[in-house]
Amino acid sequence: MTCVVAVYAPTNKSSDSDKDTFYQSLSDVTNKVHSHDILVVCGDFNAKVGCHQDNAPTVIGSHGLGEIRENGMRLIDCCVTNDMIVGVTWLTALSLDDSDETSSECLWKSVSECLKDAAAEVLGYKKRKKEEWVSEGSWQLIQERKNLKTLVDKYSPSHSSSHPSNRQCYDSLKQNDKFDHKQVKMSARNDKRTYAENIATKAERALGWGDSKTIYMLTKKLSGAKTNPYPFVEDISGSP
Repeated sequence: MTCVVAVYAPTNKSSDSDKDTFYQSLSDVTNKVHSHDILVVCGDFNAKVGCHQDNAPTVIGSHGLGEIRENGMRLIDCCVTNDMIVGVTWLTALSLDDSDETSSECLWKSVSECLKDAAAEVLGYKKRKKEEWVSEGSWQLIQERKNLKTLVDKYSPSHSSSHPSNRQCYDSLKQNDKFDHKQVKMSARNDKRTYAENIATKAERALGWGDSKTIYMLTKKLSGAKTNPYPFVEDISGSP
């Protein structure tokens, strides 16, 4: 899970008390985020961390700007304490001008691709859990429909020219997509029915043997009930 925290930090002219309160509150919030979750703190820190990695090589990248000030030191200390980085200092700045190549669309495309590449390299892709009750035939139908939907999007009137041949192709693909959607739903429904019947047969056999443990496990699997993987001991106020 990703947790996003939006902030606005006191300026350099603010009192030390206000700055201490802000960073203490930020630390209190970030400490509540589970270590398995992704934490993103964004907003205006009113801070310059400089471009010298010697200050904190694990926190600041090689693309920082300006000269470090008091707020910058506070930000660095907060990052070190909470095991965070100043993300913008790890990205190469984009040059802005009035040419077509650096229009807002091109800039956003560059930024988007940069973020996607960085996320793919650092975080990787989430592997989709394959439901055990879905048969190989159903998975094949699902993949075929995905491929068909890609073609539908390609020839969509909003993404392609309004040439009559494209429109005819789009209408034909759309009809096939509706048919494939029905096929996928029908196949998945049959798979789930077969899966439930197999579990019921196993449970009936276990009942004949007096195997209560197996009956419990099969019933739990069939109902889809999940337990909390992170149980907490709570105090009288209900806090973990």
